[in-house]
Amino acid sequence: ATLLAFRELLAAVVTAPEGQATDEGWLTVQSLRLPLFLFILSEEITRAILPLFFRDAGIENGLGASLAAGLPISIYMIFFAAMTPYAGGWADRFGPTRVFALGAALCVAGFGWMALAAGYWPLLIARALCAAGYALGTMACQRQIIALTADTNRTRGLALFVSAVSIAAICGAAVGGVLAERMGVRNVLLLAAGCALAGFVVFLISRQAATPLPKSVSVFRWRDLVPLLQDRRFMRLMLGAAIPAKIALAGFLFYLTPLALHAEAYSAAAIGRAIMAYYILLTLSNPLASMIADHWRQPRRLVAAGMLLTALGTLAGLAVPLLAIDLAFWIGIVCLGLGTGLSAAPMQTLAVDIAGDGNPTPVLVALRTLERLGSVIGPLIAAGLLAWLPYPLVMTALGAITFAGGLLLITGRPRQATVAA
Repeated sequence: ATLLAFRELLAAVVTAPEGQATDEGWLTVQSLRLPLFLFILSEEITRAILPLFFRDAGIENGLGASLAAGLPISIYMIFFAAMTPYAGGWADRFGPTRVFALGAALCVAGFGWMALAAGYWPLLIARALCAAGYALGTMACQRQIIALTADTNRTRGLALFVSAVSIAAICGAAVGGVLAERMGVRNVLLLAAGCALAGFVVFLISRQAATPLPKSVSVFRWRDLVPLLQDRRFMRLMLGAAIPAKIALAGFLFYLTPLALHAEAYSAAAIGRAIMAYYILLTLSNPLASMIADHWRQPRRLVAAGMLLTALGTLAGLAVPLLAIDLAFWIGIVCLGLGTGLSAAPMQTLAVDIAGDGNPTPVLVALRTLERLGSVIGPLIAAGLLAWLPYPLVMTALGAITFAGGLLLITGRPRQATVAA
């Protein structure tokens, strides 16, 4: 975690405005690295400690442990999905800097409220503020990356977003629990608020704060989503890649893996390291995949390859009679990390290509909203199957969903379709 954090700081210094560069747009995109990392770190540093924090607060107020720990997750997902369309429209109308500022302010308010509030129900309101702020901040950064990149480097630009998420997740998972043991959970929440504030300050003083969106880009409108939902190529990407990928991530990695490894006598720390391995592999494979996508101009093939690799790993559950259960899950984690690294940034590029010369914001809004659908139903599918099937077969079923999605994507025609904005 220390090495990765130092890498982000070093990259920010190397790409500082005083440096020499022939491509001003790419230099501006690179300057997003540090503020995006700090902003996402504010969320990731609390991810490992919030379930227990909410559980204990709920028990003190007479709620069951499962409900108290699970309700904040549902609240967060609902508000994130609801705010994403507004975030896209506001980024077009008011500019990414103002939207990022609002997102950072909401996150600071949310984490500060959680750190100081007493009782359980006010914590849910604070969590909703964090979800809205996270949606605004991340959409503002993605919108700015789209505006500053061209076809030759767009996948590498979007890979910065994926890299920031994965690196912040590694650092947050490693640091958050340790700091909570030494400082207390509420002090870590105040630290998260400080990270969100620091991210905006760095964002404000870096180059992209003064970079306007192209005047030729129209402002996002709700009706812009209708042609997308009617476009077969876009919906094939959503049903074949975006939604199945999140089903595998949330259902297999975040829900099923901890339960299965705990049943195999893994400690909490060991389970955390297993999940961290996913983010490490994602971080290592993502830059290479983005460069390949920009060079070959074949993002669809990389997305399909990533989906099939993910499916191959989760289908390792079929080999459990020959392999130990934990080994099968480790194979699934490795393939999921590499597969997501191959497909994440090219998937965003492929989605933006569908917009053609029109406004890419509706594509990003639809992509993020439908992805969250996969994040919601993934654990529900795994939980429902787990009531009837053992862990390896549930893992296999999730792999079958991902494999079916990869086949759906492959069977689509590769020609580019254009959606009118």
